[in-house]
Amino acid sequence: MLAYTGNNSTRSKEIRKEGFSIEYSSDAFTVSISVPVLTKEGGLIGALVVSGLSSRFADKSQKRAIGLLKEAQEQLTAIYPTGMPSSKSKQRR
Repeated sequence: MLAYTGNNSTRSKEIRKEGFSIEYSSDAFTVSISVPVLTKEGGLIGALVVSGLSSRFADKSQKRAIGLLKEAQEQLTAIYPTGMPSSKSKQRR
């Protein structure tokens, strides 16, 4: 999410303040909601995203999705407080 990588546009500031982003696509008639997964210090680990058809993703469903995404976000931050462990490649024998 660009809002958490140093971008200081008005939209990025709004996203950081709210803690989530909602994007509406008129072309595909979809809605996407995303939340960042951050370290305890605020470093970006990744993002959680849920998408759906706008005709089936009304305001009530969007609010519920935001709540569920934020719960998962908190759980992941608790599991990875300093970031994701680096992957180690396995050597072939």
